[in-house]
Amino acid sequence: MKISLLGPYPPPFGGISVHVQRLKERLDKRNIPCVVYNYSGWSNHETNIIGIRNRPWWLFKQLFQKTADILHCHGYSAMALIFLSILAMARKRKIVITSHGFLFPPARVPLLDRIAFCIGIKAGIHFIVAGAEMEERIPWARYKIGNSQKHLISSFIAPIVREEDFTAIPREVWDFVNNHSPLITANAYKIVFYNNHDLYGIDLCIELCQALKQSRPNTGLVFFLPEIGDHEYFLKMKRRLAEKDLQDNFLFVTQKVQLYPVIMNSDVFVRPTAVDWFGVSVAEAIYFKVPTVASDVCPRAKGTLTFRNRDVSEFIDKVKGILDNYERHKKRLDKIEIPDAFDSILMLYEQIDRM
Repeated sequence: MKISLLGPYPPPFGGISVHVQRLKERLDKRNIPCVVYNYSGWSNHETNIIGIRNRPWWLFKQLFQKTADILHCHGYSAMALIFLSILAMARKRKIVITSHGFLFPPARVPLLDRIAFCIGIKAGIHFIVAGAEMEERIPWARYKIGNSQKHLISSFIAPIVREEDFTAIPREVWDFVNNHSPLITANAYKIVFYNNHDLYGIDLCIELCQALKQSRPNTGLVFFLPEIGDHEYFLKMKRRLAEKDLQDNFLFVTQKVQLYPVIMNSDVFVRPTAVDWFGVSVAEAIYFKVPTVASDVCPRAKGTLTFRNRDVSEFIDKVKGILDNYERHKKRLDKIEIPDAFDSILMLYEQIDRM
């Protein structure tokens, strides 16, 4: 069985790119041949990683020759779904699509997307969704899609803990981590907005840091931001930190490095997103037994404490509650196990390969 993965590959380290990276690593450990077509690297054609293809024409070889038994696409667009559907029907390819997130509500699915889903279902494409909230945004029922083609599998694949991931993090970040307590960690792929709100809640994290500093002057908050995105807003947040005298308590990490080493050394992880679909980093924090607070915009990993979306007072209260009763919250996580998605994905591959 040979697998081709179509999706982003680090850097940068975002939820989807890390998922693809870990899936490839786990397939490699099982000695299952796997190649990644890295569409985030198409503007950068150089790579030293075995099994990573950064040139777009590699993908189009799928049209003319069968380079893998299963093509697994990560991410979604209507045009990509139509292209893959044609590939499935015309060239008899076995295709899986993991939909990591949709921004449109169920009642407002655009016409092109409805057409794309209809074609995809008729082409026999298998769909993976990461959570129940996302499943509701896909119009399964109107196309009478069978359970054999839709699969609810979380996006969390446990990391392989490696020394090089720790040493890749800059010395100044580790100095900040070691010199602050309590240490809070948060992350974003890049600065974007949803309904005119800071999607990843950088503004809420600044308010949290200010509130904690009043009673815990040595509080530190590390915010991973591998792609800045909106530079004007980023500078605005930096000015806000200066106005609140938080320059020594709040650190943006803009280098393209792994998140999990700092999560492992954190007291609390937070994810105050204005919209979300699962939150792999939330599952990762719980996996490492780090108490976690996240917005209630979607189902979260078991053990997560949630707060009302954009309610900064409740957000602060939940984090303070953890810090005030820290050992109890740590002990509560000891009994919680976070399912690893790899085995479920591998079982799906094996099932499709037998068809």
